[in-house]
Amino acid sequence: MFRCPISYRVSLPLFVVLLGLISALSACESPPKAGSSNAASDQNDSLYLGQDWADQADAAAADQQANTNSSGLDPDTPSADASDSARTWGIVLQTFTGDDSQYAAANVKRQLPVVAPELANAQVKTTQVGSMLVWGAYTGPDDPHARQDLKNIKSLTSKNRPIFPHAMLAKVVDPNMTADPSTFNLMTARKKYPKVDPLYTLQVAIWTTDDMSANALKRIQNEANDYTRELRTKKFEAYVYHDTDKRMSTVTVGVFGANAIDAQSGLYSDEVEALLKKFPENLVNGLPLEEYKNPKHPELGTQVQKPKLVLVPSM
Repeated sequence: MFRCPISYRVSLPLFVVLLGLISALSACESPPKAGSSNAASDQNDSLYLGQDWADQADAAAADQQANTNSSGLDPDTPSADASDSARTWGIVLQTFTGDDSQYAAANVKRQLPVVAPELANAQVKTTQVGSMLVWGAYTGPDDPHARQDLKNIKSLTSKNRPIFPHAMLAKVVDPNMTADPSTFNLMTARKKYPKVDPLYTLQVAIWTTDDMSANALKRIQNEANDYTRELRTKKFEAYVYHDTDKRMSTVTVGVFGANAIDAQSGLYSDEVEALLKKFPENLVNGLPLEEYKNPKHPELGTQVQKPKLVLVPSM
């Protein structure tokens, strides 16, 4: 279990269930920032088909039922004849650019269970140039599963309009990101510094779910592993910690000793502050967590919560 070395409190009502916990953040995904809809090229409105998804959820779901039953897509077993490390290609449903590309991609992903339930397991992939919404995992453009799935995805419609007419096959996984997750498990840091007490690390992201299925748990673990690999390719000392009991996966960066935080003032060391400049936002399910600036005065608005130091679990 993670323990926070300083007093901490999440103030948004959405996260009130987390008050009093001294471990990593929990279960709810915070909403994206307003106006986050910057999609690349001419795909800006490819999911918005002239209706309010919130108001038309039942109608849209019914409209997609035929596609759900006949599409032939099986998100749980793409390219089942290939190893995970060989599946570096995927079907890019939509691309996004700009500073809010990750928010925009996550926003479209949230619509999928309604407008295209067979694509609900699509993943957001973010790079240095933008984000993309990706479905499936394939060995390459000649993978028979990929060709058939691409054809099926392009045939999906809603209100007689194609949902992802510009879907394409592309290489979406850096070969350097296929390392065994056990090599960057947080407990390897504890093994490396067995006598350092306290041993801190900077929590920068959490994935969690209240879905009790095995697939849901595997999904959040895979997303946390992917993000850790991504940070490692960018030369950050990133780690991942999976708590199956809490159905939570935490990504952290760096390891620090007792001098990471001043016991009297609670201020972080220069080394930790430098890392915070590179990770200014604490992410929950890929989106920044927002909290009230002043819990006693909610009218003052909210702010994005910063990452925090947590204790590396003992062996």
